[in-house]
Amino acid sequence: MVTKSMLFLLMCISPVFGAGDDHSSHEGHDHTSHEGHDHSGESSEKRIPIPDAVKRNLGLVFAKAEYRSVASTTTLTGHFELKPAGQHQYALPLEGRVVIMVKPLQKVKAGQLLAEIDSPTWRNLQQSLTEAKSSLELAKAGVLKAEAALKAAGEIQGVKDESNVYKADRHVAISKVKAAKANLEQLILQASTLTGIPAAELSKKKGNAPQWSTIQRVPIKAISDGVVREVDTSSNTWVEKGSEIIHIVDPKQLRFKGVALQSDVYDDLRNNQLAVITPPTGPGSLRTNQSARGKVRIGVTGDPEVRTIDIFIDLLGNEFPDWVQPEMSAVAKVVTSGSVDDEELSIPTRAIIQDGLDTVYFLVDPKSKNSVIRKVADMGPTDGKWTTIYSGLVEDDEVVVDGVYQLKLATSAQATKGGHFEADGTWHEGGEH
Repeated sequence: MVTKSMLFLLMCISPVFGAGDDHSSHEGHDHTSHEGHDHSGESSEKRIPIPDAVKRNLGLVFAKAEYRSVASTTTLTGHFELKPAGQHQYALPLEGRVVIMVKPLQKVKAGQLLAEIDSPTWRNLQQSLTEAKSSLELAKAGVLKAEAALKAAGEIQGVKDESNVYKADRHVAISKVKAAKANLEQLILQASTLTGIPAAELSKKKGNAPQWSTIQRVPIKAISDGVVREVDTSSNTWVEKGSEIIHIVDPKQLRFKGVALQSDVYDDLRNNQLAVITPPTGPGSLRTNQSARGKVRIGVTGDPEVRTIDIFIDLLGNEFPDWVQPEMSAVAKVVTSGSVDDEELSIPTRAIIQDGLDTVYFLVDPKSKNSVIRKVADMGPTDGKWTTIYSGLVEDDEVVVDGVYQLKLATSAQATKGGHFEADGTWHEGGEH
């Protein structure tokens, strides 16, 4: 197929290059003076005529140069996972019969009631609190009694407290108040730990009694917003202390976890590089335009057998595309050079081809749409689909994207056709003169 196409192309090219420069007749052609012959063209920029017949036969397809954000990237496959800070597993602080207040996949707010525990241990603690409160009140009464006795002794004529008995009684009563108060405070702190209610709030009066005395069942409340992932028990079930009953996650507390080859870590990947995360390629173009961004953190774990290292990407911002979910597979492209924000003049990568020692592309001649110019590519970063070209192009210039291989062969065929070199190094078809 390629051979037939090339034969056709060369048949079309030959008359163009032969016209006005007939080396076989030698007439009107002076190699000494070089008059009437253009030697100014450089060999790296060969022009190839492409009449409409050639375009159709070779199936040439063109694309325009345009300004795009192009960056060289390293691709990582992986998935989104919840950060440890985004997961909360609620375990029972004490044994008892549980009443569940939420369902799986239910959204909850910070402070919302998740479950209640009817526990004998809690009632025993309430009893201890009641006794401690009574002890404190008795101790305070003892101080009043000792102070009254000391005052009375001083008012009675002829009674001297030479041994300071009354003062000692007062000191003992005050010490008992301090001990009873400390005991009550410790028990309230214990109640605060079990209920999650601040100690100061538990001590406040609710009616004529402190709040801790009015709590019939120990509440378990959400400490942050989230979604109920699992409920591991049912209502009216006896559950032992320490058992996990509810698992709540915050879907916004996400990170990307991927795997990189150790060679990529050595050569290209660094901490804090920008990464753009997209869903895996598939039908539908809308979702591929929705990406998330993050910063790279190189992990400390990996698999030495297959020579990989775990890579984590911390997402930027708090708002993500709808497709970003825990356990969702994705592809991360880590920017190793170039920029995903700055735009440079670029052409499709498939328009570029290796030709010997040169990397070239074929530019449609701005002066004649029926010819192309072989250009050596002054390349910048590439993302695989587009490649930055630093020079030789302006915006909206057209390049060949399909048919570059055939054009490369055509330029090679021109160089190998019979001819000779002039003294200045330019090439002419035909024999030597």
